[in-house]
Amino acid sequence: MSVYKRRDSGKWIIDITYTHPDGRKEIVRKNSPVQTKRGAEQYEAQLRQAMLQQDSMPKEKPPCPIFRDYAEAFMTNCAEVENKPSEILSKERTLRNHLFPAFGKKPLDLISRDGIKAFRSKQLKDGYSPKTINNHVAVLNRILGEAVEAGILDFVPRVRRLKSPPPESKFLTEEEAVALVNAAEEPWKYMILLGLTTGLRQGELLALQWRDINRERRFLMVRHSIFRGRMGSPKSNKERPVPLNDDAMEALNSLCQNGEFVFCNDQGKPWTDNQCKWPLIRASKSAGIRHVSWHMLRHTFASHLVQHGTSIMEVQKYLGHSDIRTTQRYAYLNPEIRHDEVRKLPSYRTYAAQNVVQFCKAAE
Repeated sequence: MSVYKRRDSGKWIIDITYTHPDGRKEIVRKNSPVQTKRGAEQYEAQLRQAMLQQDSMPKEKPPCPIFRDYAEAFMTNCAEVENKPSEILSKERTLRNHLFPAFGKKPLDLISRDGIKAFRSKQLKDGYSPKTINNHVAVLNRILGEAVEAGILDFVPRVRRLKSPPPESKFLTEEEAVALVNAAEEPWKYMILLGLTTGLRQGELLALQWRDINRERRFLMVRHSIFRGRMGSPKSNKERPVPLNDDAMEALNSLCQNGEFVFCNDQGKPWTDNQCKWPLIRASKSAGIRHVSWHMLRHTFASHLVQHGTSIMEVQKYLGHSDIRTTQRYAYLNPEIRHDEVRKLPSYRTYAAQNVVQFCKAAE
């Protein structure tokens, strides 16, 4: 009941529960200025009309945040909570070197589709690859998407991804891999050998602990990864088993156990990224082969598996790829791509040659 008379005081009361268009409920309870039933009903109607008019009036939106300010808040409140250290560093570089110079001083609602297209065109002229530009735009879209969820923007301006060729998988031949291991210094050669035979990322090798290795069943569990001294989960956020062959077991048996980490200094602390960089460079120079990176060892592991008949699905499990399309880059190396079936086709070349002879005789 919106209008009633109190028994104790005898006063006429207006009691309204009003639902706003956004779903918010407002309770208004007042004494009627005219203490009659009719006066109270008229006052109740006036209050409802006033609330309806207030809801129908256009509301002024607060000024839209500047992109730089909102992006910095996004990095603190979202990226640093949700992303791995390597992803955070990548986003910071993209913002600092590319997005802030282009959009830093603009309000979020003035970042338009045409503006994003102009940004891409400039990046192409500056020599950046389509894949790199797509990565930059993806960070921009992620931040604008967060603003949409917060109710600051109505939509994210959408532009199509630039077409880019699939990434080239550089890997060592079997001869180059043998030469690299033989040229490497101890104990680094054992880390190189384990990288070639397990496909672990550099951070996963550095985070490998002795408790992760099952010697009896000859496999290791990838549980952690280290990036710039910080321990975290692997890139896929999932543990995965990787089998160990004879070379991998020999490498592990050749290492001294100084602490919980497999690859560590005399104090038991894991090696750093910078410590691992130069031994690999020296080994590649001594072996007389091209420059080798730790990630190239991972590509070599996958490429050699596929060349020797391992299925793409199995390689995906060993590498820890969350998407099979990432592993598909190695599919062309599969020996199952054979020529037996296409050899069953008739010889079109012979038929074409006969026609040419007949055509020449007719022309004569």
